[in-house]
Amino acid sequence: MLSEKKVQFFFDASATRWSDNYGHTRKMNYRVDQFLNALKSRLRANDAVLDFGCGTGEVTGSIAAAGFAITGCDLSSEMIKKANTKYQSAGLNFLALQEDFLPRLPFLSKKFRAIISSSVFEYLPALDEYFLEMKRLLLDDGYLIFTVPNSKHPIRKIEKILFYLNRYCFFSWLFEQAFQITKRRIDFNYLEISINRFSTNEWLRRLAANGFDMEEISATKTPLLLIVAKNRSTL
Repeated sequence: MLSEKKVQFFFDASATRWSDNYGHTRKMNYRVDQFLNALKSRLRANDAVLDFGCGTGEVTGSIAAAGFAITGCDLSSEMIKKANTKYQSAGLNFLALQEDFLPRLPFLSKKFRAIISSSVFEYLPALDEYFLEMKRLLLDDGYLIFTVPNSKHPIRKIEKILFYLNRYCFFSWLFEQAFQITKRRIDFNYLEISINRFSTNEWLRRLAANGFDMEEISATKTPLLLIVAKNRSTL
């Protein structure tokens, strides 16, 4: 069974180049706009937000600049080091999570008006336990806003085929030769740890089972779904 440790190793190794995905015209820059738009239409200035799986802090920094009181946390200590170095002058707070305590996070209950999470839940074992932890941290009627792989997107369908074919040695060798010739690359380590590839209905079912009501779901031209769920009041 996949453990958080394997996920941590993968992203620790990616930390040095992760920031290259963001910035003007970069491939992940649209994620910043997605989260900002979702927050601005639901929250007030200075509302408390948690960026769960903040990476090197690009999304966190943009949300802080928009006037929200945001905290970033990540399992990858290398990502957190990069974030703290980059945003030290902005006074942002980034916290490295300790695997031994997961899925429990080191924050008080009902601390945040919203939690954002950019492509994190796809990697997490014991997913339902993490959803319950998000519920604990959110205020009543707070928002969980996150992205996950869109199983209907053509890229995800190709990834699924490649994942299974790569388990056979001949195909692994064949892929390696083909990628060398075409100068293209696919990260099979990523496919190994991206374990939660659910249908939209399954994501919504799991959210409902753990105390959330779906408010919005957006499928764009990208291979991701943006899901906005509202914490169901326990009163």
